[in-house]
Amino acid sequence: MGKWFHAHLDIEGVLKNHDLNQWRGACHGDEGNYLSPDEIRERFKANLAQGVKVLPVGYTEKECPDFDYAGGACPGHEVKPDE
Repeated sequence: MGKWFHAHLDIEGVLKNHDLNQWRGACHGDEGNYLSPDEIRERFKANLAQGVKVLPVGYTEKECPDFDYAGGACPGHEVKPDE
C-alpha cells in the first residue's frame, strides 16, 4: 500500500521565483473578479503574515481535511492496492 499527495503552492517560492504578471486571470477575488498581479502579491503577503506558507491547489478542505497551511501541506493519503 502506498500514499498519494495533493499538490500545493509554496507562497514564498511563488513570490521569489514567478513573474506575477503571468498569473493575470488566474486568481479570483471575493466578488468573483480577477485579481491584478499587485492584488495577488498583497494577498500572498497577507497569507504569510498570518502564518500561511502553502495553499492547496485544485481541491477543497473536504478532500484533504488534514492539510497543513503552516508548511506541512498534504500529509498523504493511503492508496488501496485496487486503486
